[in-house]
Amino acid sequence: MIEKLRMLSLFENMDDSFLSEIYRFSKIRSYPKDFILFYEGQKMEQFLFLLSGSVSIDKFDRFGNKKYLYGIHSRQDDRDDFLLINDIGFEEIKTFGNASILEDSEILSIDAKKLLESAKRDVNFFQNLTKQIILKNQILSEIINRDIIFDAMAKLAYMLDKHLYRFNSTQRQEIAYQLNIQPETLSRILKKLKQDEIIKADDDGNVIIDDKARLQEIYKI
Repeated sequence: MIEKLRMLSLFENMDDSFLSEIYRFSKIRSYPKDFILFYEGQKMEQFLFLLSGSVSIDKFDRFGNKKYLYGIHSRQDDRDDFLLINDIGFEEIKTFGNASILEDSEILSIDAKKLLESAKRDVNFFQNLTKQIILKNQILSEIINRDIIFDAMAKLAYMLDKHLYRFNSTQRQEIAYQLNIQPETLSRILKKLKQDEIIKADDDGNVIIDDKARLQEIYKI
């Protein structure tokens, strides 16, 4: 368990005695694909961290349509600071959206109240926790702003540039859903990027970036 805790930047530079204390009120559990972790607005008593697998966060609009917000993945192309699944803070914890398991996943659950009590007793850990809150808010703001400002072409260009491995390992219909665009629109944009010699496909159909600078120009404001 202690080695699992060390995987997270939240516990960076914390000694074994501190981690042993955290271990006493932490659990690791495996979840199957499509399992619902929590619903939007649900009060949480634990902080959840993704150790392996992937999780989808979505919301329903006022018409009852499901809208993808973002995904959390344990693969190397993602930032460790974004492995926190639910919101984090020093007050009551309410969830930002609905969380469901995208693939078989392993999740670390830590008692929120006891973790915050530990932060009050250790300055270094308090700083780590504060940094985690700031980074989480920054990343969420970036995601929300990107969804509002970017058009379909910019959304796809950003994904190809930042998460090419994930794009190539995910079905196109799921990619369209995550970008909140129609599958036909996704196909049309991919064709345009190939015609412009910005991307190409290998023998297995995986996308390869041919001109990274031009790809980045598409989404940079």
